[in-house]
Amino acid sequence: MSLSKQKEREAKAREVRIIELLKNASDCFQKCCSPFSLEELLKMDVMADECKDLSSIIGDFIDGYLEFGYKQDKKKKQFWLKQEEEE
Repeated sequence: MSLSKQKEREAKAREVRIIELLKNASDCFQKCCSPFSLEELLKMDVMADECKDLSSIIGDFIDGYLEFGYKQDKKKKQFWLKQEEEE
């Protein structure tokens, strides 16, 4: 097997693993528990690099969610200010 094929397979396996961990994290959040608790990390056999990747991805999701909310709030505020000016 060529080196590029091997790297491609490793990348695909890593992607599948991250998706598995994200699904578990989603389940944890729905149950109001942390996917980073010792119990969850042991249950999912999470390695340190996977934990780092998972926390980074979850952080990106939260950041995007908060940024979206901020933009929506800003648009609402601008809309209401405009309405007040027209009155």
